Amino acid sequence: MYLPQAKSSRRTQGFTLVEALVCVALISGGVAICMTTLSAIGRAQIRIADRETMQRLAIRKYDELVILGTLTTGQANGDFVDVGNTQFQWRADRSPSGVANLDVLRVDVAPKGESYVHATEIQCLISTAKGGA
Repeated sequence: MYLPQAKSSRRTQGFTLVEALVCVALISGGVAICMTTLSAIGRAQIRIADRETMQRLAIRKYDELVILGTLTTGQANGDFVDVGNTQFQWRADRSPSGVANLDVLRVDVAPKGESYVHATEIQCLISTAKGGA
């Protein structure tokens, strides 16, 4: 026997407005989280590139000071305009190590206009003996 089914007055196909708004809100939240993550990754890449540049410049300045022998004692500072870099500054300090014929040469590089708190540091011993560097 065939029983006709009662037709519902409510439409059963598609999404309701509330369901669509919830979907849009969830997608928007996901996009916002992705954007903040990508922004953080970009900032980290910039910091890493700057740190690598500061390290390279510190080694270059250290080599220059040792080879030319321009810093025999005390402190010196400056920038890297001579190598075409205006973003960073350097300072160097040569002091006795407490061991005969050895001095400590320390070179710090930091972004120009900032303190040396987060600077890249190169520190090594150099000979003060006659005929040494």
